[in-house]
This record gives sequence, structure tokens and C-alpha cells, in this order.
Amino acid sequence: MYLEHFGLNKKPFSLTPDPGFLYLSDKHSIAMAMLEYGLFEQTGITVLTGDIGMGKTTLLRQLLDRLDPKSTQIGLINNTHAEFGSLLETVCLAFDLDIDAERPIILFKRIQDHVISQYAQGKRTLLVIDEAQNLSKEQLEQVRLLTNINAEEDLLLNLVLVGQPQLREKLKDPDLAQITQRISSEYHLTPLSMEETSQYIQHRLKVAGQTRRIFDLPSRAGIYYYSGGAPRLINKLCDYCLLVAFAKNESRITVETLVEVVIAQRVNGVNRLHHDPRNAEAVRRSVQELTGIDLAEAGSQETTGREEG
Repeated sequence: MYLEHFGLNKKPFSLTPDPGFLYLSDKHSIAMAMLEYGLFEQTGITVLTGDIGMGKTTLLRQLLDRLDPKSTQIGLINNTHAEFGSLLETVCLAFDLDIDAERPIILFKRIQDHVISQYAQGKRTLLVIDEAQNLSKEQLEQVRLLTNINAEEDLLLNLVLVGQPQLREKLKDPDLAQITQRISSEYHLTPLSMEETSQYIQHRLKVAGQTRRIFDLPSRAGIYYYSGGAPRLINKLCDYCLLVAFAKNESRITVETLVEVVIAQRVNGVNRLHHDPRNAEAVRRSVQELTGIDLAEAGSQETTGREEG
């Protein structure tokens, strides 16, 4: 809707995970390296956690897109609630195996035979469980049993658990000590910093075809202030800012634009932000206190072309 107005060729802040827009902050680079290590070194269970909207799924999709289906079979589980069936049934479905048997031992044997068959063909098998914080203690125990599928020194089934912080708390349960001992690598994604938020916004706009500066530095600092550095909230705020500026026929996003967006979102109950909306001047003062940036000077530098971030 607003793409032509801002000279963009694709929507820069879609809420749908898109590996093409992936911005690798230091945190996300470490998380990606950890995922790659867990997969290619066949080390056991890999755990990636982070709050909602931290970019876990985007990272995961980037990794999966890079895998050659000729050498790796991927089983992806997105729904782990009990009403969707037992975990072993769900694993069978992820690998396109029959689930006509009711006894867990038969389902486990079916999975084991499939993984061994893939190994005999020179293929690795990867099972990814997203939203793993929803797994029950019993289901986590079944995950542990799956790690027993091996051939001498080789682990035949690589497991990746991705979830919210509750997953870390569950794994601290003494009753799950056997599974935690099999976790070879883990990482917890934290929010972006102020500088990373600014770079994240600029990166996505550049991928979308930006040829001129659209968000000034004060507005980018304000977006960090309101989003707390959560990528999904950053996307939501930036998308609404572009829409509001388009509707008002404005070519640049300022703190004033952002405050108008935030107030509208709070009134409409669109999402829960990290700070209550205030007038633009109050936001400027708060952002300056938070970041130590002189926004008036930064805005002047952008106007004269000296600001690079």
C-alpha cells in the first residue's frame, strides 16, 4: 500500500518470518552458530530459547533453508499440545510415517527403523520441535528416549528444541536430569540493544529497496524505547509508522509519527508495549536519558548527511 510512496519494492516489516530479511546481531550470530554446531557436529540435543518475538523462528527457517534435502531429512513439529496426539505420533507424522499402531513401543520402533534407514543411505535426520515450552514432563521423557537412537559412536537423530523461557525452567526439574545431561548446546536470545535496533531497522529497509533515509535517528531510538528491542514489536511499530506517514503524505518518520502510532495502538489494544505513550517531547527526553544520545544534534547530523547509523 505504501511501497511506491517510500520507493520500496517489498514490505520491509512483515510479521511473517522471512529469512531474506534476517539481521544477524551478535546475539543472533551466536545462536545461529550454536544451531549449526548442534546439527553438523551431531552432538545431541540443541536448545534455543527466547521471549516471544525475538526472532527464533526466523533463525530456524534460515538454517533449514540452507540444508540440502538430498542429505538431510527434516521433521518439523509446531504443535506440541496434548490434544494433537502423543509426541511419538507427532514425530511419525513429521517424518510421513504411519501412525496406525497405538502402542508407544511400536511407534518408537517405527521411528528408530526409519532413522536407521536414512543413516544407511548416507542421510542425517533432524527433528525440530518448535514451541517446545508446551511439552509435558512425559513428552520430554519421550524426547530423551529418541536420543537413544544411535549406531556405535554416531548419534543418528539430531534434536533441536526451540521455545520460550518456560522451557528453560522446565528443564531445571530434577526429574528431567537425564535429558538435560544430553543437551550439548544451548542459547537464550535476548532483546536487541539500542544500536542493534537502529541497525535492524536500516537493514530491513535496505533489503526492501530503500534509496533514502526514511526513519530518522530519533524515531529509531524511540522505537527501541517502546519495543524494548523485541524484533516483532519493532516490525509492528515500523509498519504502522510507514502507514501513518503514507496516509499523511509525509516522506519521513519522526518521533511525532511514532507517538501518534503508539497512542493509537494503546487505544485500539493492538499490542502491549513496554512504555505508556506520551507526547513527543516527553519521548525525546526519555529516549535521551535512556540512550545518552542528543537527539537534536543527531537529527541535525542526519540532515547534513553525517549520521551513518
